[in-house]
Amino acid sequence: MTAGLSLVAIATPVAAQEQELLTLEDALSRTGVVGETADPELNPRIVGPRAEAEAAQALVGQARLRPNPEVSLEVENIAGSGAFSGLSATEYTLAVGQQLELGGKRGARVEAARAQAQLAGLRADLADVELGFLVRERYVAAVAAASRVALARDVVERNEELARIAGVLVEVGREPPLRALRAEAALAEARAELQAAQAASLAARTALASLWSDQEAPPLVPTDFPEIVPPGIVMASATGCNYK
Repeated sequence: MTAGLSLVAIATPVAAQEQELLTLEDALSRTGVVGETADPELNPRIVGPRAEAEAAQALVGQARLRPNPEVSLEVENIAGSGAFSGLSATEYTLAVGQQLELGGKRGARVEAARAQAQLAGLRADLADVELGFLVRERYVAAVAAASRVALARDVVERNEELARIAGVLVEVGREPPLRALRAEAALAEARAELQAAQAASLAARTALASLWSDQEAPPLVPTDFPEIVPPGIVMASATGCNYK
């Protein structure tokens, strides 16, 4: 049992070295928030608000159009009786009408459409910002979980060495058997903590990958926390300065 757990603990970092680590920029790019390779059309969290913004912008052009002209045709005295029998006394009336918008109705309609388009654009921008915040939040959580895994793995390695030393001391008669039992108990507890940390790390990385609907194995993240710089628009609104 001990050898099997040791093999799992050793094989995990080897697999981590073979798989490329995911950076924060890669995570933001995969979700469609930033980056040249970002494809927002693949992310349902922002494709809906952006489509609504485009539709609202198209309605602005439609609001600028004037009402269509109206054409009507009236036929009287058709298929009557007596002097109005047949088509000899039939009267035709063709009318063409054009609605004239007075009192600034057209301008008000255009301004209302522009306001709706601006609101839809702000909602699309808000969806991008919220998704970017969620990506950063889950990425930091995944990095923290990976750091706890690395720490738990170090604890296991140290307890393995202590258990080995305790076993040797017991064999040569320099320590009582209780010393080895305590070392094995501490090692088992450390391995249990490592398994719990690995499970928490897997859950955090799976939650991160769900933001771009990744069906493959959850990506690995480094154990070093990234430097997160607030977007320029956030800093500008907070300080009143113009950031580019």
